[in-house]
Amino acid sequence: MYSNDNQALQPARDLIIAIPAKERPMKAFKAAVVPAGFSTVPPLSRRTEGALHDETGALPDVGARFIRCSDAMERMRLGGIDVAIIGRDVVAEFNAKAVRNGQPVAGVVAATLPQSACKLTIAVPEESNITCPQDLAGLRIVTSYPATLATWLEENGVDNATIIEAEGGVESYVADGLADVACDVVESGNTLRAHNLRPTQMVLVDSTAVIVRATRDLGAKNEKLLEALVTRLQKPALRNAAREKRSAGSMLATV
Repeated sequence: MYSNDNQALQPARDLIIAIPAKERPMKAFKAAVVPAGFSTVPPLSRRTEGALHDETGALPDVGARFIRCSDAMERMRLGGIDVAIIGRDVVAEFNAKAVRNGQPVAGVVAATLPQSACKLTIAVPEESNITCPQDLAGLRIVTSYPATLATWLEENGVDNATIIEAEGGVESYVADGLADVACDVVESGNTLRAHNLRPTQMVLVDSTAVIVRATRDLGAKNEKLLEALVTRLQKPALRNAAREKRSAGSMLATV
């Protein structure tokens, strides 16, 4: 149980879920969990421990760590967290690096959620006639997903493209003449258009929100809890039932 007197939170279960610490990914996280009847219990000042709370009372509180999405997979590899809701592109890049380094993957996708319709896509200048992977031969491609891109190029028989790794702002590399094309996550395309770029039909990963779980055995108790959690988050009918139960409880409280 979690105390209500602002004392240090102590998770009632051993299962640990990653919750985004930053505002933008937190909104996407809440879009997945709130309709299913869950809320987040934030950490105390300067700490990372919190909780995922089931408003319906059907499931026990799940211990949480409020961290950056980019850290979720590494923490999963190290055993610090067991489950996370992040973009498929994050999972793909981390696992691609592991495979390319001869290491086992840390987590696998347990379910796909309807949030976030982004795509990891090859973007080219507006006037470009590039349409297929073979057109990328000999070009400089800037990306924040080098392992995913390298694997995709190999699978498509392109072995002489140059990959430029950047932490962000990849579109500006093309605009400044430092790269020929970009490989980036695209949603609205506004940033691409601002840099005179356009997305192509070359999609590496559909970056939908996914529930990713650790590949290791979590123990019978936590495996059962994780299965129930995934089911609630994945099935709209169950999400609606949880919301109705929560609403009924609120009505009774006002009688």
